[in-house]
Parts: sequence; C-alpha cells; structure tokens
Amino acid sequence: MKTLRYIFIITSILLLHSCIGRKISNTPAFTNSNHLNAVIEKPAQISVANSKVNFGEKFKSDSNYSESELSILFDQIGNYGFIAGTINHKATEGDGKPVEIMILANPERTGKIIEVKPIGILKLIEKEKLDYKVIALPVTSKNTVLEASSFIQLQSEYPNILKAVEIWFQNKNSIPDNNIVGWGDEKEAIAFVSANLKK
Repeated sequence: MKTLRYIFIITSILLLHSCIGRKISNTPAFTNSNHLNAVIEKPAQISVANSKVNFGEKFKSDSNYSESELSILFDQIGNYGFIAGTINHKATEGDGKPVEIMILANPERTGKIIEVKPIGILKLIEKEKLDYKVIALPVTSKNTVLEASSFIQLQSEYPNILKAVEIWFQNKNSIPDNNIVGWGDEKEAIAFVSANLKK
C-alpha cells in the first residue's frame, strides 16, 4: 500500500512539473498590455526580520554603503529569472538561452510567471561576449519595493540601485569591474527583447 502511495505522489509531482514546463514554454514574451512575462528562477532572499525594511528609502539614501552592504540589500529585492518566449540570439554573440531579467520586487516563488515592466538594461562582457540583463519592476503594486516609471527616474531617485545591480551580476558571474559596459533605458530593453523573440 505504501509503495502505491509513493508511486502516486511521484507521478503527481512529475505531471505537475511537466504542466508547469508546458505553461512556461507556451507563454509569450509580451502580455496583452505590452508588458513582459517574467519567469522566476531565483527568488529574492528576505528574512522575517527584514520584512519591514523600507528598501526604497535605503536605495534613495545618500549614505555611502559598502559593496557588501549593497549586495546584501539587493539580495532582498532581486528576483532573478528569464523572459518567457525569448531566446538570446541577437546580441553580439547570443548564447541561445532565454533573455535574463532581474525583477526588483518582494520575493516571488520559483517557477511563477509575473507581469513586469522593463525599466533598464545592463550591458556587460561575460565570457568574452557582450551580454544584456533586463531590469524590471512588477506591474502589480502590492509587490513593488521601488517607485519609478522610467530609467531616468530610477537613476536619479535611487542612486544606489544601479551599483547594487552591477555588484550582484559581477558576484554571480565573477565579472571584473571593467567588464561593465554601461546601461540602457526602458526603450532599449524593450527593443532588445523584441529582437530576441522565439521564432
């Protein structure tokens, strides 16, 4: 009897995983409202103790945070994943993987698809290739930790956030400082996604 129960549980898990995979593979990059569908791979890391931290104020602050302090702060709002319905083939040398995205928001669960609005794009050299990382905010206000509607506003009102994003990707992929090429705005992010849609 126990064996049958274990077989049922394992079969159910496999079927669920298969259904989620199909759902993701059939999801387009753009929503009907012309936002993006982002799939969460690595949720933001936040503890109960830090759940009431006002992240917007932290990143707005003129205080000089150390790189490690910025990295810890950013880990708490950075949901890493990819954009559904994309394959990176239009960059200088695309890697054939979906376009990467970082959503600045409260933690989301792995595998969840959320509607986001791009707000910028980080350009860097990774493994001797030009690579791009889309930065976005959630469309749903309940998940928002920063209030910005454009790259210019993000840059001017949250001076620490761009540096924190750079540090996060540098640490994740062992990228030296001089491999950060620069930033693009939300229009450039949308253009990049549009150029990398699955055929």
